[in-house]
Amino acid sequence: MTFCVLTVAVVLTAAVTLFVVFEQRRGPSQLRVDSVTLWKHQVGTTCTLIGVITTNGEEGTIAYGWTSETGTGPVITEPVGNGREQVEARYDWHAEGTQTLDPVVSLQVLQPELKQVIAHPATDCR
Repeated sequence: MTFCVLTVAVVLTAAVTLFVVFEQRRGPSQLRVDSVTLWKHQVGTTCTLIGVITTNGEEGTIAYGWTSETGTGPVITEPVGNGREQVEARYDWHAEGTQTLDPVVSLQVLQPELKQVIAHPATDCR
């Protein structure tokens, strides 16, 4: 009986030691952006661009912003919890008659890595 208890203790100690060594070698996981996509939704003269930033699910902070030919919006930072794989960003583009004020709009991910996706709301939302 004593031999059995000692064997279990040795095996458990070895397993825990291997796990700790593996985790130290692997190092901390890093938040990574896997993709950035845009969806378009139009209601009347408003075209809503919905950006979906897909991550690897690790913990960290995402920073992004919208740019267009008429200006640059603020940089938005959003903490991402462990296991959360998507962040949604919205931009409302308003068509004024036949004018196309923002022929190109882009969603730029600034952190943790640079990624960009571009839309043409004047033509994409018709």
